[in-house]
Amino acid sequence: MTNFKNIVLSLIIIFSAQLIDTKTHPKTPKYEAIIFDMDGTIANTKPIWQKTLTIFLKRRGITITKKEEEALSKNNNGKTVPEIASDLIKKFNLKNITPNQVVQERTEIAKNNYDSSLKFIIGFKKFFNKTKKYHLKVAIASDSDTKFIDIVSKDLNLKKLFGKHIYSRENVNNKWKPNPDIYLYAAKQLNIEPNKCLAIDDSPSGIKAINRAGMFSIGINTGKNPKDVEEARLPINKYSEINLEKLLFD
Repeated sequence: MTNFKNIVLSLIIIFSAQLIDTKTHPKTPKYEAIIFDMDGTIANTKPIWQKTLTIFLKRRGITITKKEEEALSKNNNGKTVPEIASDLIKKFNLKNITPNQVVQERTEIAKNNYDSSLKFIIGFKKFFNKTKKYHLKVAIASDSDTKFIDIVSKDLNLKKLFGKHIYSRENVNNKWKPNPDIYLYAAKQLNIEPNKCLAIDDSPSGIKAINRAGMFSIGINTGKNPKDVEEARLPINKYSEINLEKLLFD
């Protein structure tokens, strides 16, 4: 008899919890997944790429000051990676090297000089935990190559957060953002329609890619330049500004 009462009590508790949850969120969520860019959105990799610039130029007998480095970095805001490489070639009159080779060399420098001092973007972990509360599927859609992503993933244990859903431009034949391919690919791997996805990026090219993919774009201004995120449907300065419940149920 005691066992029967315990079973009945357990069923009442489970039913009550489901009823409370239904009352809290009577609507079906508008979105079922959230896709993140990696560099500048999840991980603060900016110091790494600044370091690669100094080493890359030193190999060619060019030394720049900290002030010049900061000016170059500021000038790169809003540009795609290939555009930044092209500008570098023109500015320093570099010979016998293509933009693609510049990107490859700087990526190799980043891998070889990685010092395991990487940190999450402030507020990311707390926000990520909220996505679990609403049972959203998650993925990474990055312009970085697979080897660099693997380094960052190992340091920050991204596989624990995203499982196998960590994707590189190499998954889409090296099509850089603002092409939407990497975001569409991530959505396909999650088995979620693009219009059911939220996506977060910190760059103008990434935000354009999200918009072209037909997803809801959130632009996080980690580069401290409001113009970088002005095309996002929801421009923010930090993760705490995202009202996830409102986005999902309003």
